[in-house]
Amino acid sequence: MPKIIDNLSQKLKDEARKQVKEFGYSAVSIRSIAKACGIGTGTFYNYYKSKEALIFGFMYEDWSETLKEIDEAGKSGSIDIILKAVWDGLISFAGKYAELFSSVSEYIDAVPKKYHIYLRNQLADIIALHVFDKFKSEFIAEALLVWSGEGKNYDEVYSLIKKII
Repeated sequence: MPKIIDNLSQKLKDEARKQVKEFGYSAVSIRSIAKACGIGTGTFYNYYKSKEALIFGFMYEDWSETLKEIDEAGKSGSIDIILKAVWDGLISFAGKYAELFSSVSEYIDAVPKKYHIYLRNQLADIIALHVFDKFKSEFIAEALLVWSGEGKNYDEVYSLIKKII
């Protein structure tokens, strides 16, 4: 009789997160994750099609939490607070996964454009609650996304954004 492991999908994500943090992306394998969770590699594939899909799964969970925090800040009604929350969320998320991003970059040339656009649109939707012009919301989201990734100073970015609001 097969053993039942409650919430195995979450356990796999948690183990992958732990191993990536401890050993780095390239040292983590489906076999090491499956073994740590007490399952065979075949069982792993019942939940995720690849190591990358699993890693995307836990990163997506963390990004969803970041979006909730940004959205919560947005309820303040202040564009100043929401812009800072978006910036802080981007910096925090990127910092949390900086090592993973740099180690994966040797396998992937660049983030696919569709994911960049998806991320920008998520941020623009939140900003649009405060800046009612769709183009301006998308422009601000793009600026925050790109400039936070380039290590720009928030105060300089903020002063430029305030000019277009």
